[in-house]
Amino acid sequence: EVLDEILNITRRVMGYPACSILLLNAKEDRLLLKARMESGEKKTYKDPPAVELEGIIGQVVRTARAERVFDTELDSRYVPGLRGARSQMVVPMTARWAVIGVLSAESRQVGAFLDKDQKIFSILANSAAMALENAVMHKKMEELSTVDPLTGVYNYRYFSAKLVDELKRSRRYRQPVSLIMVDIDYFKKTNDRFGHQAGNVSLRGLVEVIQRCIRDTDILVRYGGDEFVVVLPQTDKRAAFIIGERI
Repeated sequence: EVLDEILNITRRVMGYPACSILLLNAKEDRLLLKARMESGEKKTYKDPPAVELEGIIGQVVRTARAERVFDTELDSRYVPGLRGARSQMVVPMTARWAVIGVLSAESRQVGAFLDKDQKIFSILANSAAMALENAVMHKKMEELSTVDPLTGVYNYRYFSAKLVDELKRSRRYRQPVSLIMVDIDYFKKTNDRFGHQAGNVSLRGLVEVIQRCIRDTDILVRYGGDEFVVVLPQTDKRAAFIIGERI
């Protein structure tokens, strides 16, 4: 939603024909093209293409300073984007005094971007950076409240709400729903003999086993301690039994 709104502002308020939002992947030292607008058509990428830190975009990331290309045919730093582009403007997106990405605008006109464009675009970039940081933080907080930190699967809080939803859906559409409960035999003895660290390894190992045996639509939950639950939508008892035996 944040990415979409940034593109809307770029098109409606600024009237730029093309705009790209690229976010920095610091671990891999490259940018990811998260969203792009061209000739009024918007596109966001679930699997964003990688963009190397080169040309004018790479320079903006490294220096945290906005750059404009007056004529792309005369500037060797320009990396082709918009077909027929003759000018480009790239501004850094900064949050907490660090560059997290860039906004890039292109035009088919030579010298399309002026000082005032750069100032307005920079204001948008910084506001966008804050909005994206807040969105990411909010998502992380949501995940922390519903995900078990040790195993990475959903916790009881998520399960209690999700099970209600699945039962409602089952009744409404008259489709079966099954539930498998799994625990580790003599888990306390494992902890007592080998320590809690070994117990944690066992729990994570069990999660890996279960995940290999279930479908993407099934829901794996750590119910508590060494107990896990698998919710199987659109699955009758016979099919659930087969999955349970597979585990």
